[in-house]
Amino acid sequence: MLAGLKKQWTHFRKDPPGSRFRMRYERRSHHRKSPVARLAWTIAGIVAVVGGIVLMPAPGPGIPVVLVGAAILAEESLYVARALDWCELKLRGRSGRGSPKRRRSP
Repeated sequence: MLAGLKKQWTHFRKDPPGSRFRMRYERRSHHRKSPVARLAWTIAGIVAVVGGIVLMPAPGPGIPVVLVGAAILAEESLYVARALDWCELKLRGRSGRGSPKRRRSP
């Protein structure tokens, strides 16, 4: 199981920013489970997102729980995958990471 997660993470990291979640969705669509399993994963993602939102005011892992829930939802929904790709590009643009060149101040 750990080797499988490591392989998935390697694929995810190698995918270009802005299309990582969509490409993950497409890879997962080739190995689709039954509709019941898809529904179960969708519910698990929603519960994780809502649980993370509830945990945000408390000192705890609210934001990571929301991100994990969103990633689970992105595996089951193309719309969520595209939204996360868009968010990744916007956050990279604001943080300065991912810009082609950085100029150092003299």
